Amino acid sequence: AGVLGVALFQCLPLPANLVASLSPTSAALHQLDPDGATQLSLEPATTLRCALLGAAYLALFSAARPRPTEPLALALCLGGGALALAAVIKLGLSGTTTQWAYRARWPLENPNHLCSALALCLSVGLGVVLSPTDPRRRAAAGGAAALCVLGIVATRSRAGAVAALGAVGVTLLLAGGSGRRRLLSGGLALLIVGLGILASDPEPLKARFAEEAPTRVGVSLGSRPARWRMALQLVEDAPLVGAGLGTFDAASPALVDASEPRWTRPADAHSEPLELAAGVGLPAATAALLLLGLALLAGIRDLRRSESGRERALRAGFLGGSLGVLAHACVD
Repeated sequence: AGVLGVALFQCLPLPANLVASLSPTSAALHQLDPDGATQLSLEPATTLRCALLGAAYLALFSAARPRPTEPLALALCLGGGALALAAVIKLGLSGTTTQWAYRARWPLENPNHLCSALALCLSVGLGVVLSPTDPRRRAAAGGAAALCVLGIVATRSRAGAVAALGAVGVTLLLAGGSGRRRLLSGGLALLIVGLGILASDPEPLKARFAEEAPTRVGVSLGSRPARWRMALQLVEDAPLVGAGLGTFDAASPALVDASEPRWTRPADAHSEPLELAAGVGLPAATAALLLLGLALLAGIRDLRRSESGRERALRAGFLGGSLGVLAHACVD
């Protein structure tokens, strides 16, 4: 609610001196606008769209709040398997061999995002495999989980593969079940991270975190630390209200040169928590992250109160998948 409230406030016309005091970056870029926009957000339409999407997600979550039942777990796992299969087929039919394009991503735009989705589906599927349920359901979940592994490898996402390993590890740690099934699942986790790293693009991993030479707008867009520092600068510039929800790509060039053309801008901060703080300010972002932490703690509490091994395994799959996605979001 705090994030949505700040986002709506960012779309309101405000006095120019108030905008300048709350967000100097927004004021500097607004000076280049011949229409003389006075909103805190650099792209009010984008911010409003993000706010409406956030409200829709919040309403859906509040209305549904489904228990982690086996039908839901099977639906997610089978859906993930179908998604992975479609992405791999699409990749095989593309005929491309360039470093970036030869990574499974369809129907999403970014292969790392697909990897996160498949990691969630994989962990949920393992929860079904580890639960004392009908063998046919376990077999279906196991087959879908194998397809998810194939999709994760095809994305060639190293951080995603490590996040999937963590998701599977948490699921195995919390699910219980027979030693044989846990051993097989553990082998699957090692297979994921091993194949995922071997299949990743040849660029050394350390280069992503190195201080590279400037490439565009005076910063290296391939360097994670450069983008993280950019996000921290935006937070420092507008700590209370941010530069606009969903507008990191518009705000970031102002840190180097406000007159830089928009096509040169970095699209994201490669860290969801930092980008959220840059977009809506520290108070709202901190409240949102604290609430997310409380939700995870509630998931752990419910897992401990599980009345059966079946319920525990399913809850472990959902919790492990959620943690894997959140871990990946911190660096991508």
